[in-house]
Amino acid sequence: MIKYLKKLLYILPANKVDLLFAAFIFVFTSCIAALGIGIIGPFIALANDFSVIDTMPILARVRELTGIEQPNQFVAAIGLFAIAVFLCKTITSWATQVFITRFSDRQQRLLIIRMANGYLNAP
Repeated sequence: MIKYLKKLLYILPANKVDLLFAAFIFVFTSCIAALGIGIIGPFIALANDFSVIDTMPILARVRELTGIEQPNQFVAAIGLFAIAVFLCKTITSWATQVFITRFSDRQQRLLIIRMANGYLNAP
């Protein structure tokens, strides 16, 4: 596995920082997607039964911090938060796809230039 990675890093003309940034973006996008998926179940439970607000300490604390008194307004606020998370997930996924496209195009260009130079400079 390590030999394979060494060969891959030798062939790729990418800067090591670019590869680390790409890995960070992949992990960040996955975390945002997991958060978006994980927020659906609790939101549905909260929308079905407003008493969940008082039984879950974290929701009671959030309600206290926001100062929202009405349970239906609190559920609506949580719904807006869920929508914001999904919007962030969508934007992050789009930005990741743009990054992947630009990164791979740049790598292809640099690899072609590197190979062409090698062929032209060969004896």
